[in-house]
Amino acid sequence: MSTNGDTGIEPEHAYDGPMLSVDDIHVYYGNIAAVKGISIEVKQGEIVTLIGSNGAGKSTTMRAISGLVSPRRGSIRRSSCRAGASRRWATRRR
Repeated sequence: MSTNGDTGIEPEHAYDGPMLSVDDIHVYYGNIAAVKGISIEVKQGEIVTLIGSNGAGKSTTMRAISGLVSPRRGSIRRSSCRAGASRRWATRRR
């Protein structure tokens, strides 16, 4: 029984799917579309950056991925967890 020295996880049982999958999300602020149809897939060990001009939707995309805003359409999956348009993961600050 061999194990991965870095994680201690047996390779035959390691999760090999994407760590993050964003599929066709659309985020609105009121009637204004801030993000239209973004899709991203990030696998374990990958490093990804969002690059774009001011107002391109980088911050809104990250807010949707982190659960601070809910996409009106599309889906966001983190490992084996699913966060859809109807679920808001953020907690309110007082």
